[in-house]
Amino acid sequence: MIDGDGSLLMRMGSLATNGFYHPANMIHILLDNNAHDSTGGQSTVSHNIQFIDLAASCGYTKSIYVHGLEELEAALSEWKKTKGLTFLYLKISKSSKEQLGRPKVKPFEVKERLQRFLNKHPSGKKEEGDLCGL
Repeated sequence: MIDGDGSLLMRMGSLATNGFYHPANMIHILLDNNAHDSTGGQSTVSHNIQFIDLAASCGYTKSIYVHGLEELEAALSEWKKTKGLTFLYLKISKSSKEQLGRPKVKPFEVKERLQRFLNKHPSGKKEEGDLCGL
């Protein structure tokens, strides 16, 4: 699994869940650029989080700071031999492709869309023909 720092910060409970279920064939690679790149490049607080220690405390068998592509390749090769729930942390530069897809709906529009859906369907159940329920 490849994850970003912004994504993991918003779903830190996934580390505990992964540690609890401890899948033997899972490698979790965190690419930390200190930004929410897919939503506009807003800074994260990842510089203040010890992800390696956090993953280890959640039950990952191995939790490794990878300092470059050669170390990443070596860690992946080793993981293929030994398996086990493994966390790899790689600090990367802050930059994104110019054509990186960005959400086209503003947050207040998401809120309004959800409110319309809930008003239309008080039970929360979709009716036939609803696209994604929203």
